[in-house]
Order: sequence, then structure tokens, then C-alpha cells
Amino acid sequence: RFPEKFQIEHLTILLIGRKGVGKSTLIKYILKLNEDDDYYRDTNTQNTNFTSYTSEKVTHLKLVEFKGIGLDTGSDPELIGNEAVKCIMEEMKKNKEKNFNDFFHCIWYCISGTRFETSEIAVLKKLSEVYNEKVMPVILVYTQNIDKQVAEGMEKHALERNINYSFIKVLAKKMNKKDSFGRENLLNETLRKCTGALKGAMINYMTISISSYVSNKMKKKILKDEENINNQIIEFFIKTYNE
Repeated sequence: RFPEKFQIEHLTILLIGRKGVGKSTLIKYILKLNEDDDYYRDTNTQNTNFTSYTSEKVTHLKLVEFKGIGLDTGSDPELIGNEAVKCIMEEMKKNKEKNFNDFFHCIWYCISGTRFETSEIAVLKKLSEVYNEKVMPVILVYTQNIDKQVAEGMEKHALERNINYSFIKVLAKKMNKKDSFGRENLLNETLRKCTGALKGAMINYMTISISSYVSNKMKKKILKDEENINNQIIEFFIKTYNE
């Protein structure tokens, strides 16, 4: 069995999206929270661009909202893209010094409406340049999905602009007599996408810090025992599915 320091506790997902797109509502929906439910909210005191959310109802997920730095402004799109990804990379670097559970294992890029803003396209393209799917998978989450035709148009719009990420439609809160939906599809796609990223995060963290905690013999055993890593990921995914 792995040392406790290397046990999977939760999946950490970064939510990005412009103001008003529905990130807060999505967070409550995924964490199974009602309006009066308690949840833990923690704003990073060193970087207020990031706020994390956890709930006792869903213990295997940690959602982190990225407040953004100008997604809603008329600033230069390329500058916005560069600054946003730089901010994420800096936060990732800090997290490497902590438990690998706090790495960002996946990004949910939240969108709505009928088209992408130029700043959104810039951020998504920059993310694809910096992170491949095996390191940091990105999922486009179409929130507030009331009109099926509009959502399909947005998905086509993404492909036309070479934004080739998984596209998941969600309605996080009952609206216009339409019940909420999409939670299971989003989590299924996230877990599917995160298999490689989670394994990579584990191995990367072990490589950096394991020598401080175990012998060289144990280090070689853990790093080579891919089956052990796979089994732990499968066990974690089963727990998440059953939550």
C-alpha cells in the first residue's frame, strides 16, 4: 500500500468562465448543495483569484473557482489569455510543493450564450498550447442549457474555431419548468479524462518529494508499480461514482 502522503483524497477541478456564466450555481449543483446547506469556502489568501469549495455531501471533489483577470473586459484578448494561463501555472507550481491532491487535475471551462468572446478563445487556445490532455484535460461546460438548438450551435461554433475539447451540456438549476440535468454526464467525462492526468500528477509528485519520506528501494518500487497506481485510481473512481 502507498504511504499515506500519496493516497488519493479528492479530485481538484478548476472552473474558469466569465462573470454571470453560472459557475457558482454549477458548484452547488455538483456538490449537491441546497440553498441552506453548509459548505466550506476558502479564498487563497496569497492569490485571491482562486476560491475553493468542498462539501461533506461530496467528499471526493474539490472545486476551485478562478475569478479571472479580465475575461469580461475589452482588453487585448491575447494579453488576457497569456495572463490567465500564467496565473494558473503559478498556482500549479505552488501546489506542487503541497499534496498532489491539490494539483489541478482538470479544467471545466464554463460557457453560455450563442458565441465565444474573443478573450475566451484566447484563453482556450493558450491552455491548449501549454497543457495537453494527458497533463490537464479541459472540458467545455455549457451551462444554463435551456434551448437544445442553441447549445448545439455553440458546440459547432467551438469546432469551427478549432476548440477541440469535450463539450458537456448542463442545466445546474431548474429553469423555465425544465429540471436540472447533466451532472452525471459531466462527472463521467471528467473521470474518463482524468485517468491519465491523475496518474501523471501522482508520479510527478512522487518523483519530486518521495525521497524525503521513504527509502530509495521503496521509491523505485512505487514509481515502477504502475498496477498499484492504476488500482488506486480505479478504487478512487468507484468511490466517487457511488457518492
